[in-house]
Amino acid sequence: MSLFNNMINLEKAFHAKIREIQRDLNAPKSEWNSFAKYKYRTCEGILEALKPLLLKCQLDINIDDEITYIGNRHYVKSTATLTDGQFKVSATSSAREPEQKKVLMSRN
Repeated sequence: MSLFNNMINLEKAFHAKIREIQRDLNAPKSEWNSFAKYKYRTCEGILEALKPLLLKCQLDINIDDEITYIGNRHYVKSTATLTDGQFKVSATSSAREPEQKKVLMSRN
């Protein structure tokens, strides 16, 4: 087998591991927002569910956060990188603080 074909097979195996994790990952919405009345996931909860799958597939994840200021708003830009040491795939997302903070009014 040529070196080129071997590299292609290794990359296919890497992507197969990613598909396996995507298929098996179950991160329930375990937190409750009582103000807006909805359930949500936390980063910590997702990572806890992900850890055993990463170990099984022999993959590592790294999450980098960067604070940026665009216009008059602060943003957190997060990049998650999944790797086997040879191949890697990354995804980036941004979030910002709300324009106005919601205030819970008490009824007295």
